[in-house]
Amino acid sequence: MNNMASIHIVTITCIMMLAPCLYSLPLKHSAKIEKRGTTDDCYGTNCYYDPDYEQKTEVTFPENLTDAIMSALPRIASSQTKIVDLLNRTLASSQHQNEQLTDGMSALLNIEASQMHTVVLLNQTLTSSEHNQELINCKLNNKALKEESVTLMEKNEKYLENLTTTVSTALQSHDEQLKNLTSTISDLLGNVVDLLQNQLNVLKTGFDPLSMDRHNLVTKQPSSDAPQTPTLQPSISQPAKGLTTTEITSAKDCQDLAARGHHESGAYTISPPDGLGSMEVFCDMETDGGGWIVFQRRFNGSLDFFRSWNEYNSGFGNPNSEYWLGLQNVRRLVSQEGTSWILRIDLEAFDSDIAYAVYDSFMISNAESNYTLSVGSYSGNAGDSLQHSQRSWIHNGMQFSTHDRDNDLHSTVSSNCASDYKGGWWYNGCHAANLNGWYLGASGTNDWKGMIWHTWKGKQSLKRSEMKIRRLE
Repeated sequence: MNNMASIHIVTITCIMMLAPCLYSLPLKHSAKIEKRGTTDDCYGTNCYYDPDYEQKTEVTFPENLTDAIMSALPRIASSQTKIVDLLNRTLASSQHQNEQLTDGMSALLNIEASQMHTVVLLNQTLTSSEHNQELINCKLNNKALKEESVTLMEKNEKYLENLTTTVSTALQSHDEQLKNLTSTISDLLGNVVDLLQNQLNVLKTGFDPLSMDRHNLVTKQPSSDAPQTPTLQPSISQPAKGLTTTEITSAKDCQDLAARGHHESGAYTISPPDGLGSMEVFCDMETDGGGWIVFQRRFNGSLDFFRSWNEYNSGFGNPNSEYWLGLQNVRRLVSQEGTSWILRIDLEAFDSDIAYAVYDSFMISNAESNYTLSVGSYSGNAGDSLQHSQRSWIHNGMQFSTHDRDNDLHSTVSSNCASDYKGGWWYNGCHAANLNGWYLGASGTNDWKGMIWHTWKGKQSLKRSEMKIRRLE
């Protein structure tokens, strides 16, 4: 298409270049207007006659036409040269256009390739956008996990704080118990040393305490005609020194042992006359004439008294230290036919103040009625907490209760005094005395859960407590 246009342009250009050459030929003409049909003034036969007009035209050619043509030939040749040059330039231009067309096609191909590359980049961009969205979702999830982790860390910190406080409190309590236990062990070691020394002395001298005259060992007893009333003098028996459990199977109680010449407090084996076997007890041979069977003994908090029914029934601890004789053993003693018993309770506070309470009769019923307590008239200086003036605090006539055997008279059915006040006792609803409660130490100044005797020290936890019985003779 472009080549044909170029040829037409060249042809037109040649015609335009030849036209001046022809135009420049020396033509001569003359004309006259005559009447139609005349032939005057014509040059020979070269006349033109137009029959439609009354006009005659005469055309005259130069005589030297050949010379004129020859003189025009150089210009024609020059024009031809120009034409050839123009054609060459046209061909060169056509080649340049072809090259441009080729370049254009190449550019078009490049554009198509670029478009394809652009499409690839768009796909990659979309993929990258999806990946970025996934990253954003991951960041959001990480943020939520981080917030949850922070919450868990805060909870853990609070838990650790509470645990630290609990452990610290427990360690302090254990430290105090360890001190008390260390003191007890030290006393026991002293007892062992003294015992070994006494045995060594016996071996050296050949001394037999059982062969001595009874009158040299026994404190003179009051005559049988004297009134048998207890001496109202406060006393707390101390841990025995120089003594261990003495196997005396024929003695039925501590009074019987005292009658046989044993006047030092300590752990002994007795055999009640019921034929059910012997039992190991602590005998107080010093307080108010001696002969007391101690069935409850506390002085340093080394033994936990928050126990089950079975443990309170059978007994726990060691008579040489803190212990509870057991309800079934106490029942064996006080249920002997033809015997009556008195109860003495000796108390000591952390300020070294001491007091006592004596009841002129003491009995507990059998296991079927849950060892119901029965005491008689009170005397002493500790106050009567077993028969308190407040009715719901009276312990006399109450059944024994533990945290797993609720026999109290609390108005709330779901309440268990033994569980609430950490002991085993003859609870009513609930108590004025709680001698088997928690051993709180000197810091227990206002807590019903402690080892208390309300009519003496209120809710102040006590240092020592001994409950003991003796036959009335």
